Amino acid sequence: MEATQFQHGEGVRPAPLPDCRRPGCSGRMLDHICVVCGASDKPGATPPGDWLTQEPVTAQSAAPSHLEMAAPTAWIRPPAPQPRKPAGPTLGAGLVDVPVMPYRDPTAAIMRNPMVAEEARFCVGCFSPVGRSDGRRPGDAEGRCFQCGTPFSFVPKLQTGDVVGAVYEVMGCLSYGGQGWIHLAKDHRRGEWVVLKGMIHTGNPEALAAAMAEQQFLREVDHPNVVKIHDFVWHERAKTNFLVMEYLGGPTLRDIALNHYNQTRRALPDEQVIAYGLEILSAFGYLHSVGLLYCDLKPSNVLQVRDQVKLIDLGGMRRIGDNKSPLIHTAGFAAPELGSYGPSIASDLYAVGRTMAALSTDFESRSAADMNFTHTPSLSPYHRVLEWATHPDPAHRPRSAEVMAHHLKKCLTQ
Repeated sequence: MEATQFQHGEGVRPAPLPDCRRPGCSGRMLDHICVVCGASDKPGATPPGDWLTQEPVTAQSAAPSHLEMAAPTAWIRPPAPQPRKPAGPTLGAGLVDVPVMPYRDPTAAIMRNPMVAEEARFCVGCFSPVGRSDGRRPGDAEGRCFQCGTPFSFVPKLQTGDVVGAVYEVMGCLSYGGQGWIHLAKDHRRGEWVVLKGMIHTGNPEALAAAMAEQQFLREVDHPNVVKIHDFVWHERAKTNFLVMEYLGGPTLRDIALNHYNQTRRALPDEQVIAYGLEILSAFGYLHSVGLLYCDLKPSNVLQVRDQVKLIDLGGMRRIGDNKSPLIHTAGFAAPELGSYGPSIASDLYAVGRTMAALSTDFESRSAADMNFTHTPSLSPYHRVLEWATHPDPAHRPRSAEVMAHHLKKCLTQ
């Protein structure tokens, strides 16, 4: 995996998003990844067909990070509940006006025909194409990978009307991601809409381990910028454990960036991206303070709910110093040292920089050999912060989420 860096001269207008080169695809490239089919325009790159697909990597051989060594369990204090933000606009620390996203009726988000397109079906074990048509009949939605034998299933485990945990009535599917289907349900105990997240590949050991890691930490997390987890329930027929989380009726940052481009043919304003970054860093500062790492930040894992940002999909989260759990990350947003040293606060901040850069999309790649990190006067203050956060050497990145947020705020006042 390579480290992708950026440069941008002051006063240079953002270049338009290029068209996807994949035959028959109408998508455009956002940070070298097609927002429709997931194809990459980088030579030799063969990413999974869905940008939401995560890459599980076993980090058994990863050396302890030289930035965050493993801490005894006693050192990790239980997280304290965070005060809820007051009503009214909160994005951008009051320094930026960010459009408020309207709340989406959950029933309007239900998929009429929940299917995974054949071109988006990939094996979670080796990322080979699976479930494809042979030209005579449609591909199978369930089966085993011909390359590695890993079972695959793209069929929802729950049906409309199913009741899970004697409380949650399934209303339909909302979407699917790298670790499973997302179902909308009615919580008859609370009288609220909730989301059930299950497993797409229940026979895959790494996927199951990721789900167990998610369940281990999620009950402890309480922050206004992180999705709230209510419950964990088992469904016998599906043979799957589902986590129950609050329904968030808002678009992802990836959706917001693409919609803005389709309407204006321009990237999101830097000030708006900074506002998103400050909210993300607030959540990361909390997670890091209680000994947790997020590990898999990307635009599609962040929602804007009215005037608030929320981290979702916490399946990659793990404790600082844990170099044994399967490592969930996404190509293009993951720090280059993950395979050698494992995740750290520095790798989390790298992903923040890459996520913000992807939303801005007005950068050109350059190699680390061409970079001068100590003297880049041609860059704007905002782009210098991004270069700092995405430095290939983790020792040269911001030391904390609070430090990075401090410098981003200065970009709004200079």
